Amino acid sequence: MAALLLFAAGAASQQDARASCTCRYFGQDYQLGETVCLRGPNGMQLARCSMLLNNTTWKPLEDGCPTTRLLVPPSEMPQKTANGHPGTS
Repeated sequence: MAALLLFAAGAASQQDARASCTCRYFGQDYQLGETVCLRGPNGMQLARCSMLLNNTTWKPLEDGCPTTRLLVPPSEMPQKTANGHPGTS
């Protein structure tokens, strides 16, 4: 019975320790499971904060990072004048 209580207490303390573990990037803390776009020697890379052998680490998810862009409907794009420069219609 005492061994079971010790095991339960140890498991609880491990969970508490994991809860306080964070990954760092550019001086900012990130919680386990958070994803960040990291700049590395091979360019930008999406990575997740995770645990590996009792240490926090960034686990690469994919090369490159998600990007967004604003799509402007053709009717709202500036029209070019005869000299090729944007103008008004």
